[in-house]
Amino acid sequence: MKSSELNKHLYLKMDLKVAVKWLWIYGALIFSCATYCRPLHAQNENRIRQAVTSLEIVVGGDDGLTQGLVEAIRAEVAENRDLAITGDVANSAIRLEIPTNVDWQKGPDGLVIHYAVIFLDGDSRYLGGSFGGCLESELSKCAKRIISDLRPVLKERRPAALSSGTV
Repeated sequence: MKSSELNKHLYLKMDLKVAVKWLWIYGALIFSCATYCRPLHAQNENRIRQAVTSLEIVVGGDDGLTQGLVEAIRAEVAENRDLAITGDVANSAIRLEIPTNVDWQKGPDGLVIHYAVIFLDGDSRYLGGSFGGCLESELSKCAKRIISDLRPVLKERRPAALSSGTV
């Protein structure tokens, strides 16, 4: 072999060694990320889950219009990532209470529903409420307004709840 060919061969061999080292480093990075990044992702997922406020709906009324409003509220809560309805009043952060049957009256466009929803914390302390009305055919509008009226209460409670670890 000529010296120029030998030098070229040595450079290629050196480049191969460098390439193998870099492949080893990349492999180690990928392995470590697969090992350690997953738990970090899970921690972020837990933080997101902790940011979900648990709600419970307590209903004093048993008529069809009141139950229709409750179902509309449940549907509205289901559309919000930061809210979840639990089946346990004791473990809910906020309780939405509809103390009696909704009131109604006939209007020119159909039945007009008048509601009162009270917001209470886990210790039954009054946090606020939502009071209003809508057409029977538009109960989803009432539910949107109730959740909208709940938002300021959630904003007030969120900093304290996040520092204590419960939302």
